[in-house]
Amino acid sequence: MLKDTAAALLSQVSPIGAALFVLFAVAGGAASRQWDNPALLVAGVLAGTYCLFAIKVAAQWEKAAVLRFGRYRGLRGPGLFHIVPIIDTVSRFVDQRVRVSSISAESTLSRDTVPVNVDAILFWVVWNVYKDNPVALHLRAMNMLYEAVKEKGSMVIVPSSAVETMGLGGMLATAALGRQQ
Repeated sequence: MLKDTAAALLSQVSPIGAALFVLFAVAGGAASRQWDNPALLVAGVLAGTYCLFAIKVAAQWEKAAVLRFGRYRGLRGPGLFHIVPIIDTVSRFVDQRVRVSSISAESTLSRDTVPVNVDAILFWVVWNVYKDNPVALHLRAMNMLYEAVKEKGSMVIVPSSAVETMGLGGMLATAALGRQQ
């Protein structure tokens, strides 16, 4: 169990944080020896320990989801970024490279009953396309709702929280009042 805890702690350490730990510990030791004050060694080790867990690095194709006391604070990276240890946690590193998923061949019949084999390759990427524009997010949600119900005979159940978020409640009430007149 102790081995698992140590492995979990080491997985949170970046190489730059480890280098800063060594640098502060050595500088604290040198200053402690120079001025004959052991408090300088303790200060150097404490500053190094802080850097060990506070400095993070995300690769060029990654972004890190940072949580503060369990609440989403934002995405950090790529590159060097800082968190407050114990208060902030990095929950995930999100890979933003273009991915390829192959879809195996499926046999189907066309409208004129001709057998056809269909296979495909899907290219996809993750990005944060509505971060600073909540109106765009609402428009996208409304478009998804429209696409889901445009087929005749289709039924979509939408949670009330989604309706409130998109502001559809007021629009639906206005449309219902308009039909009564």
